[in-house]
This record gives sequence, structure tokens and C-alpha cells, in this order.
Amino acid sequence: MDPLVGATSEQAYLDTCDTAQGVSGSGPCATDDLVAGCLYDDNGGLETVTDWWYAPETLADVEAECAGEGTVVQP
Repeated sequence: MDPLVGATSEQAYLDTCDTAQGVSGSGPCATDDLVAGCLYDDNGGLETVTDWWYAPETLADVEAECAGEGTVVQP
């Protein structure tokens, strides 16, 4: 399961993202080199998290990482 799903606050999400060696931020995600995202559902649909993947990752990479855990979404 995605390590960011289940974060209980914005700060917890940002801390978890940083720990996972991701890049956290506020505002819209960058769109340069955006490949696709994986939408994760948590708390019975009350929370969602989308992890965005960028080149050099491919759509096949996103589909493999997302399989069985979330839904692939297009930018």
C-alpha cells in the first residue's frame, strides 16, 4: 500500500512524503514531464491521495505500481 495513504493531517502527509524521499509541496503539481498518477482511496472513500509520476517513468511503470492498490489517472 502507498505509504502516504492514511496520513491524518497535511503536516503528517508532508512528513511522510519527505521520509519516503518524495517531494512535498503546496499548490498545484508541476505538469512538465507528467506521465500519470495513481489515485488511492482511504477511510472508505473519505480521503483520497494521488501520487503523480514523472518521466523517465512510463505509463507501464505507473500501471505496475498502482495495480491492485489504486486507479491510474491521466493528467
